[in-house]
Amino acid sequence: MFPNPVSREAQISYTLNRPGHIKLQLISLQGGVIQSLADEYQPAGKQTVTFNRQGLAAGLYVIQLSDSQTITRDKILIVND
Repeated sequence: MFPNPVSREAQISYTLNRPGHIKLQLISLQGGVIQSLADEYQPAGKQTVTFNRQGLAAGLYVIQLSDSQTITRDKILIVND
């Protein structure tokens, strides 16, 4: 993810080893889903999603990527300009 910390928007890039249905979600530290960034079938290979932090409070969040076999999490820090 670039940039991190995020003040306005960021590019979230990931590589899928196999095609399939994925979910990319922004999750609070308490575990609640704040925003769904992708919930769709995607082909294998490199993917990029643009994340816009508009309307979100500054703080620490988790980006979670899941498919039928794996779950990957990464922290994202949202800051004010």
